[in-house]
Amino acid sequence: MSKFDFFKENSLTNSFGIVAEHKILGSNKIKVFPIESLSSYNDYLNKSDKSTKTSKNNITGSSKVEYTLEADWLDLHGRGSGSSPDVRRGELVLIWKVKDSNEYMWSTYKYQADLRGKETKVDMIGNTDVFGETLTDKNSHFTYNNPLKKVMGLKTANNDGEPVKFEFEIDYGKGIFTLKDSNGNSFKHDGKNGTLEATYNNTITLNAPNIILNGNTFITKVLKVTKEIFDKLGLLTNHTHPPR
Repeated sequence: MSKFDFFKENSLTNSFGIVAEHKILGSNKIKVFPIESLSSYNDYLNKSDKSTKTSKNNITGSSKVEYTLEADWLDLHGRGSGSSPDVRRGELVLIWKVKDSNEYMWSTYKYQADLRGKETKVDMIGNTDVFGETLTDKNSHFTYNNPLKKVMGLKTANNDGEPVKFEFEIDYGKGIFTLKDSNGNSFKHDGKNGTLEATYNNTITLNAPNIILNGNTFITKVLKVTKEIFDKLGLLTNHTHPPR
């Protein structure tokens, strides 16, 4: 039998609980009320008191005080999430007890969008064959979304023979998306300021029947460029001829 089991009737409470406080960002632990210690779920949601204690009878103001449990996150579905859900005060969760101990675990019961709000989420996929190795940003690919910092993206690892690592990030708070690799190549689109910047260590190639450049053209360095190329691009009208 698994060491994780639902609470029994002669144990503390049943298997459900209500989150007592917003989960601290970056933490996997929460404070949770066993649901049977409350007069009703709606009574709790309507309370303005945000402390970790509550009256068992919210209507009459009984002085009987119930306590909260501290529970650690249980990745019940084994989806490789690198972060626990950012549950908030009032959400309904499942509570698990480690048998023969005072350890408690929690997992989500359902997604309550009206309570959850902004949520930081990280999903990791391992890129290692080493048994028992802990997944980190060095040996796994992962995606992330952080509405608090207004960024989301994708990062790859290069621990298994890949030539480079890639990082793609959308900074929707600043209106910028960036693609870069571990060799220093990068592509940056700034939607707010209307700029595009590309930096590459070797070559940028444009292949098309027609190449149109509208606007002022500035060339700061020319190597082995023929007059015919300049003529075709229409750059000789306002610029000095290249070296012959």
